[in-house]
Amino acid sequence: MKFLKLAASAALAVAIVPAAAHAQAATAGATAGATVYDPQGGEVGTIASVVGGNVVIDTGNNKATIPGAAVTKGPKGPQIAYTKAQLDAAIEAAAGKAQAALQQALVEGAAVSGKDGAAIGTVKEVQDANVVVARTDGTLVALPKSAFTVAANGLQISMTAEQLAAQVQASKPAPGAAPASGSAASAPASGAPAASR
Repeated sequence: MKFLKLAASAALAVAIVPAAAHAQAATAGATAGATVYDPQGGEVGTIASVVGGNVVIDTGNNKATIPGAAVTKGPKGPQIAYTKAQLDAAIEAAAGKAQAALQQALVEGAAVSGKDGAAIGTVKEVQDANVVVARTDGTLVALPKSAFTVAANGLQISMTAEQLAAQVQASKPAPGAAPASGSAASAPASGAPAASR
C-alpha cells in the first residue's frame, strides 16, 4: 500500500498545519475509525489516525496524510473536498513523481544524509533492491532502496546518522565469527542495514 504525506491543495503537497487545524479536525468528527466522505456523500475511506493536526485517511488502496483543516463536518460525518478516485489518483501521481525523482538521484557518488540532516556518506553502488553506501568512516552499508527519499538537501535515509551507526554496530559479526563476503552484505529482511569493511 502506498503511503505519502499529502496536503489538500491542487497538487496535494505536504503542508505544515497549525494547532488550530487539530481542533477543527476534532470538531468535524475526525477520529480514528471514522468514515470520511466526499462533498456528494460518497465514501472516500477511513481515518487511520489523527496525529499532530494531520489526518491519515486510508482509501483501501492508499493512505494519505492531509491537514486537519482540510476535513470539515459534512451531513454524513467528516468530509474532504476530494472523491476516493481523485484522492487515489493524486496519491499515485505523487508516488510516481517521487519514485522518478528518487531513481534520478540514486547515482554513484551522490551524497547521503540521515533524516536529521547529518552526513552519512555517498552512494557507492546501486543494486536491484539495495543501495550500497560508503559511510564517512569508510564502512560500507547496504540499505534497501525503500529507505531512501529525496529531500531538499538531496538523498536522505529514513533514520538518523546515530540510528544507522547503532544498526551497523548491532549487525557486526561477533568476535571470531567469519566476516561477510563481498563489498557489503545484503540488507536483512527486517530492512535494517548490514555492514562490512
